[in-house]
Amino acid sequence: MNHIVRIGITALVALVPTVVPAQRAADAEAECYKLVGHVSARECLGRHEAESATLVEKAERDLLVSLRQESKDPGDASRAVEALDLSARQYKLYRKSQCDLVASLALGGNSATDRRLLCQIDLDKRRVADLTRELHHGI
Repeated sequence: MNHIVRIGITALVALVPTVVPAQRAADAEAECYKLVGHVSARECLGRHEAESATLVEKAERDLLVSLRQESKDPGDASRAVEALDLSARQYKLYRKSQCDLVASLALGGNSATDRRLLCQIDLDKRRVADLTRELHHGI
């Protein structure tokens, strides 16, 4: 491989983390990164991630309760509950694989865990918004 091509490829690989937009939870990032020390910031991100995961569980539970209360037909309710259960399981798989990807874009750097946490928070917020919209939209 010629020298210029090798330099170009090296430069491109070095840019990957900045070219690929990371999923970020801007409010958590702003709050946690103003703390003194990376350990404090990481603990703060961990708290935000735990809170966001709890909010997802609550939104799924609220939708489930509403489905059971509002449905006129037990068959319809049963199908909707099954669909919600499948959606919840698939979301967890997607969240893990997507955030593993985002963390890997740190290319071995020490920001991988932060990137994973920020991704999880961001995706959880989107999930809660989606479930809340459906709760108020169609039951």
